[in-house]
Amino acid sequence: ALESDQQSFEPGHPSIAIRQSNLAMVLKDLGDLEGAKTLLSEALKSNQQSFEPGHPSIAIGQSNLAMVLQDLGELERAKTLLSEALESDQQSFEPGHPSIARRQSNLAGVLQDLGDFEGAKTLLSEALKSDRQSFEPGHPSIARSQSNLAMVLKDLGELEAAKTLLMQSYEAFKNLLGEDHSSTLTVKRNLQFVEAEIEKQ
Repeated sequence: ALESDQQSFEPGHPSIAIRQSNLAMVLKDLGDLEGAKTLLSEALKSNQQSFEPGHPSIAIGQSNLAMVLQDLGELERAKTLLSEALESDQQSFEPGHPSIARRQSNLAGVLQDLGDFEGAKTLLSEALKSDRQSFEPGHPSIARSQSNLAMVLKDLGELEAAKTLLMQSYEAFKNLLGEDHSSTLTVKRNLQFVEAEIEKQ
């Protein structure tokens, strides 16, 4: 499909960028991060030529590329791209929009990898607040945000707050997905770890 589009459209056409992004996600899943990085870089460049600065397609491209860069350990570049994508989304959408919360969570993950736990805590707290406004109690997005924030609080030594969030996240995932689902089991293991750390104090 990508080869067909490259023959049908001018270089940099948005249709080619979409195909490049889709193929890049497949390569990422297959573990070919360098191949995914190349395609996503080309797709982002195309979108930056096709659309006005701040267009949502550019923010999505920046975010996709940043996720691959994070996996490659190129954290500072990932941080820059996600910061730009977040700023763009904040201009494009109303405060509390799910796209903003998703971008905040992605950037927080990079900050966490960089050891900036306070920065990650701030972003994840905002993302959780947004998710609680956007979704019904027990929604998987809320449960995911609770779990993400809890792990940063754990790293900061705020164990009781982390435990509370993990308990809420565990109950939500258990009710939604069942006790044996991988997401439920991951949160359960994290909860058990935090509880063990509290007992040591």
